[in-house]
Amino acid sequence: MVKPIPLEEAFSNTPAFRKKVTASADAVTELDNRLKRMVNMQITMKDLQKDYTSKAVQFAEEMEGLAKADDDPAYEVVSYGLSKFSQTLKDIERSRQIVGVQLKDVFIDPVTAFVDKEINPAKKLGKEFQQCNDAYENAFGRYSSKRPKDVGMEESAKEVADARKAFHAKTLSYCNKLNEVEVKRKFELVENVMALIYTNYSFFHQAYDALKDIEPTMRDLTGMLQKMRNDYAQIDT
Repeated sequence: MVKPIPLEEAFSNTPAFRKKVTASADAVTELDNRLKRMVNMQITMKDLQKDYTSKAVQFAEEMEGLAKADDDPAYEVVSYGLSKFSQTLKDIERSRQIVGVQLKDVFIDPVTAFVDKEINPAKKLGKEFQQCNDAYENAFGRYSSKRPKDVGMEESAKEVADARKAFHAKTLSYCNKLNEVEVKRKFELVENVMALIYTNYSFFHQAYDALKDIEPTMRDLTGMLQKMRNDYAQIDT
């Protein structure tokens, strides 16, 4: 876990302070990469889920066709059971389709927005921070190379002061943004993950209830099929 950067240390710009800034910047880069991987995984899973649902519905329709293949009254209970199983599978897949839409709303879009609104600005400030640092070091280098009586000494000193002022201002902005990302990461992203888990929880709970409803039919059909098998065995012998 990265600790917040003490903003009051920005003016001293010590090696210890620079180390804290680097650690926080590295953590943001790692978070950026991780979130992009998670979003890409969810997009892939969403596409695979769509293909799975399509095949599952086709399978259910074939099962329903199997149920209607025999109009023997004695087979009516079996046909009813197969039709009910088919409809249950279709209902489950309709719920899965809804989950696919919800995944985009509760995870993919919010996490992508977090990257755009929080991480990308932090990375942009990081580049500007480095540019200001380079400008200050270059100005200081030019000033240090002059002798006290050289022409332009006052202008060079003012250039260093202005560059140092700009660098300190950018340092504060950058470090404040790094701290902000670290804080928001702890609740905004966790909220998105929780929404994702709740969405899956709701789907599997509904699927369980749907399958639970056909449990009596499964028991009745199991007993009937066993009787049919026994009757066949007696005829066969």
